[in-house]
Amino acid sequence: MARSLTTEYYPVSVHISSRWLLLECHLCREHVMNEYLRFVLAVFTCYRLARLVALDDGPLFIFKRIRYWLKDKAFYEADEAGMIVLIADSSNLISDRHFGKWHNLAEGISCPFCIGIYASFLVLPLLIWPTYYSDLFLLLVSLSGAQAFLQTLDKGD
Repeated sequence: MARSLTTEYYPVSVHISSRWLLLECHLCREHVMNEYLRFVLAVFTCYRLARLVALDDGPLFIFKRIRYWLKDKAFYEADEAGMIVLIADSSNLISDRHFGKWHNLAEGISCPFCIGIYASFLVLPLLIWPTYYSDLFLLLVSLSGAQAFLQTLDKGD
């Protein structure tokens, strides 16, 4: 069952059906959610997902716990390989010549550029095959991504 919400004061109508949410402009007779808008939303979505996983703590500190767990695994892997460098102030460092699987995972999940590549692989199908739910997901996460981007521009941060 499709409904149409329109008013005589606004030139935009919202058509709601069980599968689609269409925003249609009466002045230009086009859908507002076109490919360019969807692409911009996907860019902000990738930005937010990359920052969320690589830099933020996440809900219930889940992403921070994953990063620490991988760093601990990398440290134990380097210790077993004899690649721990002892420093005079009793701190231990992993030699930069050790590139084990846990070290690569720990470095990769802490890098927003690397996570951005993985996020783009996840967002690409949402661009190719758009649905109501994919547009809703893009809109929700991209709003958070745009806010995070504007927050990074703030000099007080």
